[in-house]
Amino acid sequence: MAETEGTIVELADLLRHPEDLDKISFLKSEFTRKKAAIDGQLKIGLKDQLEVTQNGMNSISDGQRTVNQIKEEMMKIDKLCAEAQNMIRDFPDINLVSQVHRNFTQVEAMKANIESFDGRLKDLEQLLREDDQDMENQPNLLNIHHGLTQLRDIRDDAMDQIKRASDTSLESHLQDYFTRLDDVIEWFDDH
Repeated sequence: MAETEGTIVELADLLRHPEDLDKISFLKSEFTRKKAAIDGQLKIGLKDQLEVTQNGMNSISDGQRTVNQIKEEMMKIDKLCAEAQNMIRDFPDINLVSQVHRNFTQVEAMKANIESFDGRLKDLEQLLREDDQDMENQPNLLNIHHGLTQLRDIRDDAMDQIKRASDTSLESHLQDYFTRLDDVIEWFDDH
């Protein structure tokens, strides 16, 4: 309804005087030309939109084909691995040695982390003392945060391993060992 009223107002503006009636054929041709231009723009826009939609559908189809090919290749690889395990007589022994090696590497890394823990914590405490002297700039803040994050990870890994162990008698000793870290973290949080 409002659109019709708007059209009536627009026509009233265009046809104010009786001489304006002579312009009707010109106005009609002008409106026809504008309509044709708008129709052309809409047609081009629709064509572009259809092309984009078709390209998107083609991309989805191509992606689905690729996913299916990858799935088939993974199944082939899995089958080959299973067959290879059956072909190697000593595979269980080799697998066990590999697992022992991985465990040994993890234990060595944990041992090195525990041994360096106290020294690294002392270094962070020194950096915090330096930042206490320059509270406006705190030049070591990022280094301290990074170092504390690493030490938290070491603590969390160690606590996780001790909780999974069959003998958890050392858990309280380990918690006591890491108590200073909590104090330094609190000191850092106060900054």
